[in-house]
Amino acid sequence: MAATATADQHSFEELALPFQEDLRRIALKLTRRAEDADDLVQDVFLRATRYFKNFRAGTNFRAWILTILRTTFIDERRKRSRRPSNVDPETLELLVPAAAPSARVQPGSFSYREEDLESWFDDGVREALLELPHDFRQAFLLATVGDFTYHEIAEIMNCPGGTVRSRVFRSRRLLRKSLQTAAVA
Repeated sequence: MAATATADQHSFEELALPFQEDLRRIALKLTRRAEDADDLVQDVFLRATRYFKNFRAGTNFRAWILTILRTTFIDERRKRSRRPSNVDPETLELLVPAAAPSARVQPGSFSYREEDLESWFDDGVREALLELPHDFRQAFLLATVGDFTYHEIAEIMNCPGGTVRSRVFRSRRLLRKSLQTAAVA
């Protein structure tokens, strides 16, 4: 078993190493940063070695590994889009003030400043957020930026959990509609 694993590793290296520079060049075009490109190529090689047993000999290895590159890039981009970007821990403390020892957050203690929105979101998203009703915006920010559960948001906003779910859902729908309209215009 160990001999076949070594043979597979040798075959993979023999096939993959000639494409290393191509992968890095394409990754650099996709990510636009050298460090991110290096990370992407490393992730591609990791996935490719893991799934090398699925590669069929005689097929186009370059196409196979470039597909892995594209898929890995898309997966990472989706993960990043779900997380807030450029959130400063100090401004996050403004979002979530120190809570009493018995509870993580006191009801009604959530607040933010308009300047915080400027640092958290780009112009289009910030404008769309400001168009939302206050309660919708508050629920949305607690769920996305604050990363609170619906139960915690219900405690903070002092309202039922179903109301929180509804506000977060509706705020996302309104934001999507607003941003799609802005993108078309």
